Amino acid sequence: MNKFVIGALAFSAAGTLAFGNNGAEDWSSLDREIESLATSLAPQGGGFTVDGYLRSRYANSGDVEPNGAGNGDLSGFNVDNARVQLNGSVGDYGAHISFEGASGAVGLYEAYATFAVGEQVTATWGQFRVPLLWSSHVPDTRLLFLDRTINGGIWYNTANITQGVKFDGSFEQVGWTIAIQNGADGAADELAWTGKVSFNAMGEGVGMQEGAYGAGEEGNLTVGLGYLNDDGTSGGDGTALAIEAAYTVGAFSLAGEFVDYDTDLEIGGAINSTTGVLMGAFGGGGASPFSITGSYLFGDYEGGVRFEDLDDTANTTNLAIVVNRYIAGHDAKWQLQYNTATSDAAANEANTISLGLTVSV
Repeated sequence: MNKFVIGALAFSAAGTLAFGNNGAEDWSSLDREIESLATSLAPQGGGFTVDGYLRSRYANSGDVEPNGAGNGDLSGFNVDNARVQLNGSVGDYGAHISFEGASGAVGLYEAYATFAVGEQVTATWGQFRVPLLWSSHVPDTRLLFLDRTINGGIWYNTANITQGVKFDGSFEQVGWTIAIQNGADGAADELAWTGKVSFNAMGEGVGMQEGAYGAGEEGNLTVGLGYLNDDGTSGGDGTALAIEAAYTVGAFSLAGEFVDYDTDLEIGGAINSTTGVLMGAFGGGGASPFSITGSYLFGDYEGGVRFEDLDDTANTTNLAIVVNRYIAGHDAKWQLQYNTATSDAAANEANTISLGLTVSV
């Protein structure tokens, strides 16, 4: 507390004691005056709360040589990501800032402010993910597998996180989002815009987590349709059309997504996992990758299966099988995962087994 605050409180206390009596009424009045003065001198902002998480894994594959040809097969540890998140508010405005580190590199991930526009619309202003897919917005700690789908991974990647403004709203079972962001040309004059509509067709809909853990006994179904248009730098309008659905009932979950990428769309950061799990020699441009995921929950364990078709020129597919052991729900869990990829290109084929640990605080 600074000298001004201390002096003001002391002056208030001295004045009351000098001219008042020793009754309980005077002490009660003094307490109220001190509380009122301290409140008036307090900062107007609510401050930041801090949380974060760590995701790491061990991966082994006889088909992957992470350090180049002839330098040994994959058999080692990797920090997938470590994140620190700050959330705060001042009045009706909120702020979110997150920093992420992976494999020794640390940088800003998202940074945005939020505020209400009327009674039913929320605006987001700053740097955030493109709101095209549900799977790219599920928190890392709430993933069923160690990896996102190929489509979810593309729009989660920092290369496709950019600055702009977004508006979210909902009406009964329907939710909608409209975003205008810097496109492939950065801060130049061409902008990218995204429109998204989701519909809770059954129950309260599926929340922001994969799988059946914590989903409840009642049936929930959410379907979504998203569209993105980016003029980019190639001279043409690049587009992406996304269709998705997620369903849970009791111990069972099912999800699927399909994205059609226009040949003119410029996508950054095609996923190529450092752990050797094949997430794609895919770079966008005319492909239409899709995935289907199912899981079953038994006690504190959940088993899941995912099939993906990358729709690349080598006809690459990826099958992943995972078993999760929930220690403290999604906040502390072990994940044992097996991936097998098939492709016309021998370099894309790989079998990988991974053991991952997630701890969120």
